Amino acid sequence: MLTTTVSIPGYSTRPPMQLQVASSYMPNIRTMRVFGFALAALSALGSLAVLLLSYSVTRIGLAPLTRLTRDASAVSPNNRSQRLNTASLPHELNDLANSFNGALERLDGAYCRLESFNADVAHELRTPVTILIGQTEVALTRNRSVDDLRHTLQSNLEEFERMRAIINDMLFLARADQGERATGLMEVSLAAEVAHTLEFLEIPLEEARVQARLHGDAVAHVNRSLFGRACTNLLMNAIQHCQPGAQISVRIAREAEQVRIEVANPGEPTVLEHLFDRFYRVEASRTNSRENHGLGLAIVKAIAEMHRGTVSVQSANGVNTFAFSVAASRMEGVAQPARANVPENAAANAQNASVPGSASYSSLVKGKSA
Repeated sequence: MLTTTVSIPGYSTRPPMQLQVASSYMPNIRTMRVFGFALAALSALGSLAVLLLSYSVTRIGLAPLTRLTRDASAVSPNNRSQRLNTASLPHELNDLANSFNGALERLDGAYCRLESFNADVAHELRTPVTILIGQTEVALTRNRSVDDLRHTLQSNLEEFERMRAIINDMLFLARADQGERATGLMEVSLAAEVAHTLEFLEIPLEEARVQARLHGDAVAHVNRSLFGRACTNLLMNAIQHCQPGAQISVRIAREAEQVRIEVANPGEPTVLEHLFDRFYRVEASRTNSRENHGLGLAIVKAIAEMHRGTVSVQSANGVNTFAFSVAASRMEGVAQPARANVPENAAANAQNASVPGSASYSSLVKGKSA
């Protein structure tokens, strides 16, 4: 309650007085209380409205990201071809989606290669295992003479050698996949190394009635064993796809920081794609699986990469040319190589490597490719 006191002085015979006026405060209290309740209610409703509006705006803004998350969650081994839809994405998320799609492409490619590799390994190992089981079962059906058993063991040994070659080649490629670099590098004349390889392949050249010509020379730091293996695989591949009387041309040339080795042979145009893939054969029926297991050109590619080089293939004007390159200079992080002692006329002696023959040859080198 509000009170007000007013003093009135006395006058004549009238004594002084005090006048008090009082007014109730309850209406003001009720008004303030109602106002407080209204303000609290309005604040609550405003906060709720702001919260709902913020939630709606956030959902609208994050809708593309939610869609990306849903699409990414739908990718599975059984649905590897699905990709994120980038058509309606804002600029801020477009780069992220494209990067993710690129990663999916690489993973899909690796998954496909792994599936194909597993199937090819199973196929290549199943053939010799089936032969071994069949020959052993036949040998055990009845008593055999010593000569028959010896022949069976010899045949089984050939299949074991074939299996060992496949396993060794796969182990070599596995080490190459782990980034292993060539060691034991030596500064050598590549023409001399190719000449040694041609000398080693004298018998298959003679039997196939194929001539080989070597052109050019260059000096590079290579692992002689690996380089010889790559040359052998390319030359055997050329021999197997040459007609009798044809000529194989081997060219060595330096290109900037690389030395390129080309092996060209006349032949029918071939499918260039996947030729350096593992277990790939032009003949899909694998009719030559007894002679080749499809790792030769893959090994050439691995050896080239171990020497910081590349591989290539082209087919034009009836000539198929397979090539690989090696780094001309010494690779960093490798100990200073020694210089190989080779005869000065070794390269010259290979210029006219030409031997006639009549048959094919496939057992001098492991891991040849068709």
